[in-house]
Amino acid sequence: MRAISFFQGAMRRSRLALITLTALATFLMIACSSTPAQRPTVTAAAPTAVPSNAAVSETDALLTTLSHGGFVIFLRHGNTDRTIQPSLTGPSWWKSCDPPASRQLSDKGREQARTIGKALNARDILVGTVYSSEYCRAIETARLAFGRTETVFELNWLTSDGDEPSDLGLNRLVMKQLISTQPPSGKNTVIVGHSFNLEGVSTVVIEEGDAVIFQPIGNGNFNVIGKMTAEQLSEYLK
Repeated sequence: MRAISFFQGAMRRSRLALITLTALATFLMIACSSTPAQRPTVTAAAPTAVPSNAAVSETDALLTTLSHGGFVIFLRHGNTDRTIQPSLTGPSWWKSCDPPASRQLSDKGREQARTIGKALNARDILVGTVYSSEYCRAIETARLAFGRTETVFELNWLTSDGDEPSDLGLNRLVMKQLISTQPPSGKNTVIVGHSFNLEGVSTVVIEEGDAVIFQPIGNGNFNVIGKMTAEQLSEYLK
C-alpha cells in the first residue's frame, strides 16, 4: 500500500509540475508574441483646421482698428533711388525734386505710396490732416497716397541752412506733440517722414514705405498699436 501511495503521490507531483511548466510556457509565449497594439500607444492628434474666415490677419486687424478713427499713422517715405549720389548742397536742397541734389523716390517707392492710399480707401478709413517733412520724397509720398500734405519744418531734422542741428530737442518735442494729439472724431492723422523722426521718441524701427500706428494719449504720450509693411498692404489688396 505504501508503494502504491508513493507511486500515486509521485504521479500527482509530476502532473502538477507538468501543469506548471505548461502554464509558464504559455505565459512566455504570450509575452514574447505581444504586439505594440497590446501596449498603451500615444497617437498625436491631427491638427484642428481653422476656418479661413476665422483667421484675421494682422494687417486686416490694424485696418479695422484704423476704420474707427482716433489714431496717428506715421508713414516712412517710400523706397528711394540710391543709385545716384546726391550733392545735398544748394539753397533748400532737401526740397529739390532733382535726383542729383537730393535723394528721390524710386518707381517702387511711388507704387508703395499709391498702395497705402488704396488700402485705406478700400476700408473706408478716413484721413484728416496729413503732415510731412519738406523733403521732396516725403511730399511726393504724401501726395501720391493722400493727395495732399502740410509740411512741418521740424520734421526735416535740419537747420534753416540744411545742416543737422546741434540740439534735436525741438524736433523731438514737435514730433511727440504730433503723435500724441488726438485727431478729429472718426479720422486719423498721417505723418509722412523719415527714420530719424522716430529716433529719440520711440524704439520702433521701420523700412522705407512702411507705417507704424500710434494711439495718442495727449501731453506727449502715446502707445504703439502695430506696424504695417508695404508688402503686407500689397498682398492685402490682391
